[in-house]
Amino acid sequence: TLRRAGLVGVAIGAALVTKYANLALLPVFAALLVAERRRIGGDPAGRRARMFELAVAAAVGAAVVFVAYGGSGFGAYLAGLEAQRADIGRPMDVYLHGQYATGGFRSYYLAALLVKLPLPTLLLLIGAAALWAVRGGWRDRATWGVVLPPAAVMVLASFTPKQLGLRYVLQALPFLYVWAGVEWGLWLRDRWGGGRAAKAAVAALAVWQAISVASTGFRPLEYFNEIGGGRRGGWRWLADCNLDWGQGLEELRAFQETSRRPILLSY
Repeated sequence: TLRRAGLVGVAIGAALVTKYANLALLPVFAALLVAERRRIGGDPAGRRARMFELAVAAAVGAAVVFVAYGGSGFGAYLAGLEAQRADIGRPMDVYLHGQYATGGFRSYYLAALLVKLPLPTLLLLIGAAALWAVRGGWRDRATWGVVLPPAAVMVLASFTPKQLGLRYVLQALPFLYVWAGVEWGLWLRDRWGGGRAAKAAVAALAVWQAISVASTGFRPLEYFNEIGGGRRGGWRWLADCNLDWGQGLEELRAFQETSRRPILLSY
């Protein structure tokens, strides 16, 4: 419907304004639209309706980007994109689990997800992948709409030389959460019928996650799960904005004022 096309346009525009990396999702959505067109087949009216809805979504998305940049046109957006492209293209030393590599690691973001996501979330995602494979979920076209976007984000990020933090792949997580929710919802409906055992398992995972996340206090950026060694051991795995965004500078100043030891600050 036109209403949904407009909402899709708003979502796309907001995504493009939020992170340039979301541009990687556009080819994926285009491929999904091609697949949808093939599904419609020889229905001319259906194809025309889909093309018109696509045009509406594109126009609304462009309008959102234009308004977000204060009506200054798309020049500022493109200038920022070019600056990001030049910055990402510069090789840099990337740290991962005690090692440095110029240009990064292909496994960097997988490792970051392994140690930064709460273990209950990881277990649900891994379990959802197993359920998807067992039930032959790849034959369900609807699931590809939430599987392909995060895959594209992860592949693109893993082959870029600028690997500073998990924040570069955060846009993959909402898709994964929706996908996992669908897979577990289907399984619980078919196997347990949403009974007491299912509710107890969900409650246990929720409590575990709440306790784990609360361990960082008011510094969620410093969160690492039990695999990563928690807040105190995360530095053995990752550095940069996975750990610090300046939140400890005042404490560092207080330490300098009371300590006579020399300090080497890499910031």
